[in-house]
Amino acid sequence: MNVNFSDPGAVDFVPLYRGTFFCFSGALALGLFIHNCVITITGRNRHPENSIRDVVVAFLLVLFTYLFIGFVFYITFPLPKSCISDVSIESAVAIGAV
Repeated sequence: MNVNFSDPGAVDFVPLYRGTFFCFSGALALGLFIHNCVITITGRNRHPENSIRDVVVAFLLVLFTYLFIGFVFYITFPLPKSCISDVSIESAVAIGAV
């Protein structure tokens, strides 16, 4: 793993909390809000009694997918975590993948 939680002087040090956390939570909230468009699609189901269950399952699948991909990318990023950019292509250029 390319993560160190205990030594602040290490290149791969990651603090457990940072002030930019709230920016991330805002982006996550926006992503989940956009997925509310699914509700309009489920309004015309053959079996409307299953709509709530289907929407909850869809939200959970999307949430777990985003968290899994973000966690794997963050943990396996080979450079200092401060090099991770909001734009994925900049992160790929930083590690020489592009």
